[in-house]
Amino acid sequence: MVVLVDLDNVLWDLDRKWIDSINTRYDYKYSTDNITDWDISQCFPLLTRDEIFTPILEKNFYDDFMPVKDGKWFIKQLLSDGDTIKIVTSSFLENITQKMNRFFTCYPMLRWKDVIITNCKQDVRGDVLIDDAVHNLVNGDYNKILMDKPHNRKYNAETNGMVRVKSLTEAYCVL
Repeated sequence: MVVLVDLDNVLWDLDRKWIDSINTRYDYKYSTDNITDWDISQCFPLLTRDEIFTPILEKNFYDDFMPVKDGKWFIKQLLSDGDTIKIVTSSFLENITQKMNRFFTCYPMLRWKDVIITNCKQDVRGDVLIDDAVHNLVNGDYNKILMDKPHNRKYNAETNGMVRVKSLTEAYCVL
């Protein structure tokens, strides 16, 4: 099976670090539970898009990222099952090098050949995509697993042919 796996908010917790950075800069007290729209700028109406996106473009933003709790186990299980894993992620040109360097430190069992960088995940072929962004799953020619996050909780995944999961352990059981 070819398993397509999103990176941000699936294999590591982008939103938590991003929100913490915004809180520190602008003296907010947000948590990831306050991020109820995938477009994070909708949750910070008093900030400009530049103010919101500046933290993730900074040189050391990804330095302390760690895999999610069951991330390494999940990847190792798929590999030991003989599945092909493709990390399918979107990124800014300005931060792709540091993001990928940290990713390979966190997930050393994967290589560059296992990564696809794209802004249109529907163009990628696989048997299943695990993602937290609904727009990446809609109209894709793959089975769809939606990683539950506050920004997608209002979306009716089941009615739209998706399976909602709360962890990669649960995603593995679905697979």
